[in-house]
Amino acid sequence: VELQTFVADMEKAGREGRKEDFFDLNVRFHKRQFTFAGNAAVEAVYLSHTRKLMLLRRRSFEVAPHMLDANAEHREMLDAILAGDPERARRLGERHGLSGRARFLKSIAYQAPQGIGAYGASSNELR
Repeated sequence: VELQTFVADMEKAGREGRKEDFFDLNVRFHKRQFTFAGNAAVEAVYLSHTRKLMLLRRRSFEVAPHMLDANAEHREMLDAILAGDPERARRLGERHGLSGRARFLKSIAYQAPQGIGAYGASSNELR
């Protein structure tokens, strides 16, 4: 129920353009997922990176559609968790991480060098 409340509150904050509220809820949602998973090592890594990247990550949510896109991914992950499908939840979580990186790069108008993809791989490596 707690994660569902986070997702619903993020949806409302995103629709109303309340970036700071969305960001705070987003951090708390992810932290809570790691707590529920019971993996203290992964939770520690997440918290360490979150603190270091806090200012940069906020940029990703400067554009309202980015908030709504991220939250749609949260909802998909939560649906997989509630359905008892950890493998699907894991895959969706990985995709969410990659999508978040892409949203951040888009928010700073990052242009990859010729032949390099948004994830740092050359076009040859992706084939």
